Amino acid sequence: IEDGITCHERTKLAIEMYAKQNGLPVVKPFILVACRDINHAKSVEELLQSDRIYHGAYKGKVLRIDSSSKKDEDIERQFVALESPDNEIEIVVHVNMLKEGWDVNNLYTIIPLRASNAAILIEQTIGRGLRLPYGGQRTGNKDVDTLTVIAHDNFQKVIEEANKSNSLLKRVSFIELEERDEREQGGRVETTPTSTEQKIQKQIEKVKGEISEKSKQYVIQVGKAVETAISNIAAEGVASFGDLQKKEVKEKLREKAIATIKESVKDSLFAEQDAAEQIAQVDEVIKIVVEDYKNNVIEIPRIVVEQQNIKAIFDDFDLDTSEGYNLDELRREIIRQGLTDSTDFEVFAGKSGSSKRPAVEQLIASLIDFDDVDYDEISDLLYKLVGQAVDAIRSNAPGIANDDLNERVHAFKQNLADNIYKQMKEHYRIIPGEFKINRVLPFSKILDQQIIVNNWGTLDFHEPVPAQKSAVVKFVYVGFKKSYYTKYRFDSSTELDFSFILETNNEVLKWIRPVPNQFNIYWSSGAKKYEPDFIVETEEAIYMCETKAEKDVNDPDVQ
Repeated sequence: IEDGITCHERTKLAIEMYAKQNGLPVVKPFILVACRDINHAKSVEELLQSDRIYHGAYKGKVLRIDSSSKKDEDIERQFVALESPDNEIEIVVHVNMLKEGWDVNNLYTIIPLRASNAAILIEQTIGRGLRLPYGGQRTGNKDVDTLTVIAHDNFQKVIEEANKSNSLLKRVSFIELEERDEREQGGRVETTPTSTEQKIQKQIEKVKGEISEKSKQYVIQVGKAVETAISNIAAEGVASFGDLQKKEVKEKLREKAIATIKESVKDSLFAEQDAAEQIAQVDEVIKIVVEDYKNNVIEIPRIVVEQQNIKAIFDDFDLDTSEGYNLDELRREIIRQGLTDSTDFEVFAGKSGSSKRPAVEQLIASLIDFDDVDYDEISDLLYKLVGQAVDAIRSNAPGIANDDLNERVHAFKQNLADNIYKQMKEHYRIIPGEFKINRVLPFSKILDQQIIVNNWGTLDFHEPVPAQKSAVVKFVYVGFKKSYYTKYRFDSSTELDFSFILETNNEVLKWIRPVPNQFNIYWSSGAKKYEPDFIVETEEAIYMCETKAEKDVNDPDVQ
């Protein structure tokens, strides 16, 4: 149970981070605990509600569903609302009461506390968690796309079922949990303060005796309104941050910021008063933000890069018919077996005439069922290869009549088509199109950065790296002077080392680690999105930097 909750907490943070980074609603994941019987379910529920499980963190967040509780209207209401973000339930304890048609998309962790030899029971239980919450599509984020099943004593049977070719569990994979650390619990997603926000905060502190607490909040809100306005006027002839100092540009900024403020307070009971108090701060905040943009923000162009007119080609080749084209004569018997005495006997099967279709047409029809085989584009190649296949079958069966040939191909057409297609794939290539730049604007707003903060605390980046390199990824790092974001978490000690170099190198003026959606750069025929590790500005240029382990540098994807 503790292992399951550990995975659940990690998933919860990952989903919140993904949702905020992509402007999507936050999905609330839950855990399903499968119990042996009602008494077992009651004891598990009692345990989960007790102080023994993470000091009582799940009190009031557990729902038990069994034959004794299913008629309770309150339980039914909570169960039906499991997908609602407002529902506090995070763990459902059940005893085989969830029928096959139960349809939710936020089940992320399954803890089976009962052994089961029945494949159908295993598949039904796990099948409930194979629905994806964001439009039924994979997001590409491993934590958001993964259903976790916690291993138990009988888990080998799950693996055996998973390894069967027709099992929906075919893609089961394994994660070995590290030993739990109390500091991992209680994590939260936090939006990192920017250098601009820090300067606005200092401005507030200077005049704290002169304005109310409410007005202080207004100043922060105005700062966000001004930043939004700056990103919007990039489309209106503002070529650089230096242009923000121009009087006419500042006036445009003021108009847009005021419009944003009025829109944000329009539903307030005191809309006019709230707007007036915020508008009173606009000029001072514009001054702070414009100055900070000039000194601290990298002018990243707003640009979308994507590949156009990608073409897939099957090159001409001769079919290798050395194997797979010696088709045995068909035996026309039906085998019948008695259930009571296990005896069997043969019945002669008559011809139905269903396979009179010419062998070449049958194989062509099977080949064009493959998604990437376009008949109109490569019909000449298809007829050539199928002709060679039919010729090979004839040569291995001298004197075969056309009807017999058609019947044999009909019986083996899928194997034959698979063999031909496999060879075609060896002569398949993609011709990349030109890269098209849809639109370029002078600069884009630096997006908000979310990080997960836990109880490991913060470290100044100057401090020695933890002895265990694996611990580097657990801390939040502060103390940066050249970065727009004031806090970071790093994915490796290499990234932490690189940030130290950037902070201490005199040639570097500014740098950031961009958030995932800062850029729209696509590669791998448009299938993947590139997210740079660092953006670094010097006097000469702005660089996109990628840090890699030395062993990975020559990997084709890295190149």
